[in-house]
Amino acid sequence: ATPAAAASSSAAGSSASSSTAAAAGSGSALPRVRLLQLSGPGATPLLPTGAAFLEHDLQARVRLAVLGALLRRVSVRPRAHCDSPWAVMQQMGFRGVWQTPGERWPFAGVGIAIGRCGGGARAAERGRGEGKFCCSPIYGRLLSKRQAGCGGSVHASFVESGKRAAVTIPLSALPRTQGGALDAPAVAKLLDQPPYASVPLLRVEVGAEEEVPPLARLPPDAARRAEGLFSDLCAVHAARADAGAAPELLGWSRANVSLDLAEVGAKMRRAKETGRIGKQLGHIVVGRELFGLGEVSDGAQRHRDVWAAQPKLGREWPP
Repeated sequence: ATPAAAASSSAAGSSASSSTAAAAGSGSALPRVRLLQLSGPGATPLLPTGAAFLEHDLQARVRLAVLGALLRRVSVRPRAHCDSPWAVMQQMGFRGVWQTPGERWPFAGVGIAIGRCGGGARAAERGRGEGKFCCSPIYGRLLSKRQAGCGGSVHASFVESGKRAAVTIPLSALPRTQGGALDAPAVAKLLDQPPYASVPLLRVEVGAEEEVPPLARLPPDAARRAEGLFSDLCAVHAARADAGAAPELLGWSRANVSLDLAEVGAKMRRAKETGRIGKQLGHIVVGRELFGLGEVSDGAQRHRDVWAAQPKLGREWPP
């Protein structure tokens, strides 16, 4: 991780929390905090493993953060798909199940927190009965520092906590370069016009087969704002938002993710061997090899079967 971070030190700046505040708003005539959020099925793809989710989630958040810097908006962390097969559940807690990271607390990997969607604008969508559900990723301590904290952003619950007027634009409507990257100056020009410029919440709708592309031709002032969104630890991942990034920078970013996953797996194995967390540790059935875990035990498979028997909550979750 060290050589990659050193090579990308120019992308490092102030902490994500302070830079998030600096990225919000661009004038007295605009709302104090303007937000940028992904919506649509492509915002929460159904991915087979926790490792695949971490790779997708990191890239989506980095690119959204830089797009937010271009538009002088604060990006909102994407949700996770409620039907993710790597999220293990127990017959305890909310709606008869307790969704966990697949190991006892304190955990090292990634899991899902499930609950009813927040208040504000979402409250009207819930309707009667059990209503709609939202799922947010939760991270162990190591991943919280190295991946979840990459790129200044706010939690989705912050968006739902108040009533904010919103406008949605399809990702396909944003101008592209010939290579398929987002054309930063053209995107900024389009979204600096009504009804997009002054709305508190701008949603970019991502189709089922789409993903947010990197940006090209980022203006110098936007690049400086983007640099302030990444800490030294996460600076190497900023290359994922740059359509012109050198292949070795992208390779270092992928290598750092692999190292993070390997360290998570090592922590889980050590904790299980010493009994620090307990026999339930490592109840990950899908993609265990990516975390360097051994064969799944019978107890883990029974634990996993509880999740398989539950109704698929993703069908009730609003796009």
